[in-house]
Amino acid sequence: GDGATYTYERALSVSSVWPSRVLSEGGTPLTVRGSGFSSVSESLGYAVCRVGTSAARRAAWASATWLVCNSTRSAAGEARVEVSGNAREYTSDAARLQLVSVRVVDAQPWGGPQRGATVVSVRARGALALGMLCRFGASPAAAAAWAAGASRLRCVTPGSAASGWAGVQLSSAHGGLSSGGSFYYHAELHASGTAPPLGPERGGTRVAVLGSGLKDAYTLRCRFANASSAALGRLVDASQLECASPMHSLGATRVQLSMNAQQYGGGGGDGATYTYERALSVSSVW
Repeated sequence: GDGATYTYERALSVSSVWPSRVLSEGGTPLTVRGSGFSSVSESLGYAVCRVGTSAARRAAWASATWLVCNSTRSAAGEARVEVSGNAREYTSDAARLQLVSVRVVDAQPWGGPQRGATVVSVRARGALALGMLCRFGASPAAAAAWAAGASRLRCVTPGSAASGWAGVQLSSAHGGLSSGGSFYYHAELHASGTAPPLGPERGGTRVAVLGSGLKDAYTLRCRFANASSAALGRLVDASQLECASPMHSLGATRVQLSMNAQQYGGGGGDGATYTYERALSVSSVW
């Protein structure tokens, strides 16, 4: 009565797997359809899935015809999906899974404010699919990406509680991550002063704008109120940049700063101002 036992069960078979196309980095939940799947086998830890030649992973039993398991990191290409009820003998059916490789090459602009809402163009290498998501750092929010060309996706950054570099990852709607790029979250930029604080309405004055936390970037910009175009900024040091004032109508204007030529800060009531005045002229000397 207390001897060893061995249980005979129905032979397993696999008929299909969904989704049929996943990232080769692994981690995508796979729904495997077939027959003969046993809850007893799962409870004993013997129900496993195997993708291609990669190591087997434990499967979760859903019904006699459904199992769920995660894909494993594998080389890009086509792989067979097989299951086992005893971690020894596997099915030999023709269910196949397409493994695609996607890698983030870069992200532009390279940074934006912690408040989020930066539109980022992500360049990737590989087989981009519909339903891709972008993830920035450890943020739980994954933003839907939309196509911006054959190898580019566009995403909107979520907010971040901390400043600093965050990894940029792409995932499919079903899971799996592909990384490679980075994005810099910076504190809100505030312009605190200008020197000189005034100049002619025709523009062209080299203006030193004081601020904090500035970094050198080709996207560094100054904006004088709602001038039609922002001025290119040249970094002097972490607390000062230099811009040429654009043409503007007479009067005082608020000066705003941007590190990504997209989002501006420093336009509040206590920010820096620059006053446009009539151009001077000299008619005679006596």
